[in-house]
Amino acid sequence: MRPIRTLPIVAFTLAALASAPAVAEEPRSGADVQALTDKLGDPAEQERLAGMVEAMGYMLMQMPIGPLADAVGNVTGEPVEVDNPDARLADYAGPRAQEIPSQIADRVPQMMGILAQMGVSAQKLAPALEEWAKEMGKQVDANQ
Repeated sequence: MRPIRTLPIVAFTLAALASAPAVAEEPRSGADVQALTDKLGDPAEQERLAGMVEAMGYMLMQMPIGPLADAVGNVTGEPVEVDNPDARLADYAGPRAQEIPSQIADRVPQMMGILAQMGVSAQKLAPALEEWAKEMGKQVDANQ
């Protein structure tokens, strides 16, 4: 059986994934990548998303643990042992559980800034990767 202490981590991972579409769309061109990079680097957007993550975190902490444990067990195929299915996630996250959402939210702007920088780097690298792909294609054709 999977230990219950992994549930807070799973819950916050799910919250982060649920909020990702708020800033990420599939880029189709250099302009789209630039727009996404600008959005990720925008302090107002970073604060907006941080607020969403914090609010979701507080709601998750009030969630009964039983349904979450069942969901994790269904995904992993391994039952999750729960002493009290009516307990809240905060009860299992520890005595400082109410601090977790704000601690995670405090890091959102930093994470988004890092992603913005990665977008800039990817844009700079794209021409070299395209050239590499063309050369690889030529090599594959030559070896057939």
